[in-house]
Amino acid sequence: MSNPFDPFVDAVRRFFPEPPLTSAAAAHELGVKPNRVHQLVESGELQRADVGGRDLFVTAASVRRRKKRSAQRGGEGITTLSLKEIPVVDEPRPLIYDRLAEGFRYPSGTPREHRVHLRAWGGDDGYTVVLVAGTSDRDIALLNGPAEETAGGASALLPQLDLAKTAFVALDRNVLSGDDAYALMDATFTVRHPTERHDRVFAGRVFTEPVWSHYDDVAEIVPHLGQRPVIFHRSAYNEATVEQHQRTGRPVTVPWDPDGYLRREKQLRLIEDREGPVFDLLRDLLLDETRLFMNHPISSSYPASEQREIDDLTYPWTPQGSVLRRTHASPTLAEAVDERFADAPEGLRFTPQETEEAWALLTDLAVESSEHRSAPDPDLEALASGSRQGLLPRTDFEADTFEEWSRLSDRLEEEYPLHPFNERHLEIVPRDEIMTTYLEGFTRHDQTTDLAPHERARLESLGRLWGVEAIGRDMFERPALLSRPRGLPALTIIEDLREIPRLRENDEIIGGLDDEGPTALLVSRDGQLIGMIPLHSHLSGGHTFGYGGSGPGDAATSIARALRASGFEESRIDQAAINRRTSDETLRKGARFHHRVRDLLNEA
Repeated sequence: MSNPFDPFVDAVRRFFPEPPLTSAAAAHELGVKPNRVHQLVESGELQRADVGGRDLFVTAASVRRRKKRSAQRGGEGITTLSLKEIPVVDEPRPLIYDRLAEGFRYPSGTPREHRVHLRAWGGDDGYTVVLVAGTSDRDIALLNGPAEETAGGASALLPQLDLAKTAFVALDRNVLSGDDAYALMDATFTVRHPTERHDRVFAGRVFTEPVWSHYDDVAEIVPHLGQRPVIFHRSAYNEATVEQHQRTGRPVTVPWDPDGYLRREKQLRLIEDREGPVFDLLRDLLLDETRLFMNHPISSSYPASEQREIDDLTYPWTPQGSVLRRTHASPTLAEAVDERFADAPEGLRFTPQETEEAWALLTDLAVESSEHRSAPDPDLEALASGSRQGLLPRTDFEADTFEEWSRLSDRLEEEYPLHPFNERHLEIVPRDEIMTTYLEGFTRHDQTTDLAPHERARLESLGRLWGVEAIGRDMFERPALLSRPRGLPALTIIEDLREIPRLRENDEIIGGLDDEGPTALLVSRDGQLIGMIPLHSHLSGGHTFGYGGSGPGDAATSIARALRASGFEESRIDQAAINRRTSDETLRKGARFHHRVRDLLNEA
């Protein structure tokens, strides 16, 4: 005889992402009688699924956890809870911990640079919700990759926790997608005594086997706490704001800088004592950008009275911990703008030639200040590289000439690469006489050589990856590392992508044999090797030959680029025809790519 409640049960099972279990089904899973299921629900060991009707339903997750705990009984393991297994309460759970906590680490063991905002809510029923949040954009996903470190660190700071009745939850900045300012997730752990020497131990326990849950709405935490926890505007969630709110109990007013006034004033201070054309250009660009935003500030499409941050991020409730106040140009900055553009109210305008000259200045400064140089300045590199695109809107083109803008931008990116240094690894087989000749040109250096400090430091860092037999310079005077990672000699070189050999029609372009991986395109003149065609900055890590893939395609692109840089007319450069030569399948059967430049050019 059919059960009259079967249609209702089927509807419930379709509605829930993971269908709940009836008391009878739960009893069967647990190996107990149905009355015992009722007792476990009353004690909180199983979680009721509130689906209506007369039958008792429990969540499948709570049944799984009960089974796991039963299997471990008498052993050393316990299992923490998910947020959904924390009972819903009518009265607020007391806040039992609210601090910026130290001692948290990344999974690598490196201490975190910023403290973690750690809060916990407890109650008379013994259940606890521990909420962690990062006070830096770098500390998102605290319960994702570093889950065990986070939960273990929190439990060490809260030794009174009954871990079998505790949920670890993370409030994360939602920086990946959507308009929501925050995302919520939790992780459940099996907690054991350490058994391995390498276990990271927290108060005598290790946290293992995290199982993650993500929540569609941060507000899902509220029923389990009985209150809305204090949140901060995402751009104001930092250590100073949290500390001030904890000290005063009032919302903290935080400057909000959508128009970049504070950023530009900081950048102007960075270069205030520096002289030269590039720094004069940077000052003018920063002041002109300030002038533009003073006249046309960014506007929000949502009024501040709505439950949104002024930059249009959505919050589950109005942030109680901070208030954003829009910043404006300081009197000093506004005065500097007025003085600079008193006679030029329209601001900066450049011809295409002036734009290119300015672009080259900024690129040189950015490259000189990057990690590849002897005294890198990351702030200066970021300022110079970020200012390059600011030149293009000031180019003296008509507003509707998009194609001209695009062509100019593409050409400048090509001719003045922002990251012109490439690390290139070339293994050399003994039967490849061309690459062997190239290898013989390697010159070893000792501590008193002409290698610059930044070149030596970078080669030594590469040596940790490939091993070091010697450092020095290759045949073409580029910093190089000699190693034998697979028993074969190999050179790892630091290649400047801007150093393109100037080709002549009688020059020969010769490829290495690539049966050991990506190889080189060497240039020979009058029987002597004179250079190597560099990689293209936007392509893959090497040149290969003999098939219809990216390696031969990249080789053809690099050859065409070298031909253009050597002054050959565009009408004579047929990249598709060159690609057919680099893709010729005979090159996979032992043949070598070897062509005179004139044979790669169309007849004029």
